[in-house]
Amino acid sequence: KKSYCKVYTPCGTLTGHRGAVHRLAVTEDCKLLASGGIDGTRVWDLKTSKLLESPAGAGGRGATTCLLWIRRENESRELLFYEMYCKEIFGSAELTGLAFDPASNRLALCTASGVVQSYTLDRTSNLQPLFTIPMKGAVPKAIAFGDYKNTEREVIVFTLYDGSIRTLRGVDGSTVKTRFVGGKIGGVAINSRKGLMCLEDPFEGAVLYRLDDDHKLKTFEIALTQEEARPRQVCFADDGGAIVCGSDHGAVYVLDHWNGELLDQLQVGTRDWVQAVTAADIDGISTIFAARSGELGGRNDIMIWKKMGRKKSVRAAGILANAFQFLLILIGVLFIWQNMPKKSLRCRLCLIRCPTLMPRHYTCTCALRPNPHQILRVKRDDHDREYAELIESEKIERQVDAATATLEVDSTYDAENAEHHGVRWSEMWRLPYWNPSRMLVIDAMHCILEGLVHYHC
Repeated sequence: KKSYCKVYTPCGTLTGHRGAVHRLAVTEDCKLLASGGIDGTRVWDLKTSKLLESPAGAGGRGATTCLLWIRRENESRELLFYEMYCKEIFGSAELTGLAFDPASNRLALCTASGVVQSYTLDRTSNLQPLFTIPMKGAVPKAIAFGDYKNTEREVIVFTLYDGSIRTLRGVDGSTVKTRFVGGKIGGVAINSRKGLMCLEDPFEGAVLYRLDDDHKLKTFEIALTQEEARPRQVCFADDGGAIVCGSDHGAVYVLDHWNGELLDQLQVGTRDWVQAVTAADIDGISTIFAARSGELGGRNDIMIWKKMGRKKSVRAAGILANAFQFLLILIGVLFIWQNMPKKSLRCRLCLIRCPTLMPRHYTCTCALRPNPHQILRVKRDDHDREYAELIESEKIERQVDAATATLEVDSTYDAENAEHHGVRWSEMWRLPYWNPSRMLVIDAMHCILEGLVHYHC
């Protein structure tokens, strides 16, 4: 139980299995681990490394060959599905793949006899059948839900020997399309967030594909030392940055999915089959689980490795991201402030402040031209009375001249206004939105009428 490259270090074992272990699965919150093997299913508390109360042993049902933790959107509890014959399936055989869609509460499964089935999980956790499709001449090895077509998600089936990926309609299971990857498919890992798909080829190793068009990106060759080739679990680790795959000689390979380099080689202690592997980020630390899958008769522990080095904190990453966004916003505000005309800014601030400083007895008058020949005059007096009167077009020029005359003020009066209001009368005409040809303002410093004038000054 060691690490060759010292990227990962052994950190514990889970004891409780006897015989080969075929499958491992971790919950989304990384609190529980389920394992399935010759002696049935086991459930572990990863915080305490203790074996919890588990389902019944294998008995007459045989080994547990497939595991899946599911999460229902309308319920907080988690359910564990494993191979059992409480629900009879068509042509009972080894279960090779399970998939669940939380949005529709649909379960899809495939068997070694070439059967694909889809069910709906009702409120009482009973399965209601949707369709059953036999796939002649094919051995399904994995199954997953694909894209939405109308209101239903497609079902994707991966077959072992012919290396085909078959897309089925979610309604009735009819075949939509079939494509071939050019090799065998023993295990499947999908990372939708990064748009990647990793297929395990029992004869080659792990092969990385692009999810949208099945374009082959990289092949991670893993040596085959025995005459027999077996399918192995494959998974993504370290937030999708690494690929983990077992072997037939007691090694677990951790590979960099960007350049294909070997990050680490983890040993289980003996040169035996390692078909069951999985990974999770527990408390921000990449953690790998693996167990032997050979012809065993005695105790078989599940081994745990954790990545060494700096601990990744999801919360810290979120805080840093928020701080960076705040910094960008602050820089933008400072840049705008620095380049904003100072006079215009002072004037705007003054006008926002003026209504609170305006005496109750002060009468403010504003005129707004509604058409080329008339001007609407609005007046507010001591009692907030409002009235309007139409002024003949020949008086417009006189009012414009009166407003223009406000520029001809003596320096003492101008200085007093600047000290009291924060802006000079002479600066008011420089405002870009004060257009005397469209709006006539008699008293520019106090003319703010709520809802009556749309061109404030």
